[in-house]
Amino acid sequence: MACIKKRFIFVKNYYCHILTIVTIVVALTSGCGKKDTGFSDAPLIRVRDTIVTVSDFRQIIKDVHLDLSDEQPADSADGAMWQRLLNQTVEELIIKERAKELSLNISEAELEAAIGKIKEDYPDDTFQEVFLENAVSFSVWQRQYRERLLLEKVIATELYEKVEITPEEIAAYYGAHYQNSGEASSEADEKNNINEMIVNQIKRDKAETDYPAWIAELHDRYQVEIDRDKWQQMVETDLKSE
Repeated sequence: MACIKKRFIFVKNYYCHILTIVTIVVALTSGCGKKDTGFSDAPLIRVRDTIVTVSDFRQIIKDVHLDLSDEQPADSADGAMWQRLLNQTVEELIIKERAKELSLNISEAELEAAIGKIKEDYPDDTFQEVFLENAVSFSVWQRQYRERLLLEKVIATELYEKVEITPEEIAAYYGAHYQNSGEASSEADEKNNINEMIVNQIKRDKAETDYPAWIAELHDRYQVEIDRDKWQQMVETDLKSE
């Protein structure tokens, strides 16, 4: 699913918001209750005080496989997808650590407003039907969606809102994408509307460009640890069993 492979926040896809149930929240909460003391309970990833065990990561893999059941990309059962999920998991943990430093959170009002916008795309009661059809608990999705919004808020605060744009950049973008192209809609014909669209797009582009260096700096600051021996053992053992 596209949401798994490209999690960058500024690319919105509300259908993916509904169906994607794979987040760190699922993995970490799945470990509550009875625990074994063997390999499955061994730490796999550590970001400061947060630990993801082998069992936690196996739950992520399980949920992704369920979520991919209708598409089944060519590498859905190989190490390439696992490596992407490992990288994604590490990045999410890093961003959550940054959220703690910045004292950022998602209020109930913010959550309700965001969900309300999604509901606008679903007539009548079809929003709830999506959860029923896909056997997804709304309460679980809601909790995970709050986590997703938090990731977005951190990235917006750290990257998007700090982008600086010059008049020359706006003019160049307009010349390349709008002038004599006929792409501007009737609602965006006025200069101010077009300028706002251009500013938002340039900010998104610059934020996405700045993201790798930003996340790499945080990665070094938080001293991320991945047990490569356990990772290799898990990949070799679990992939053979599929």
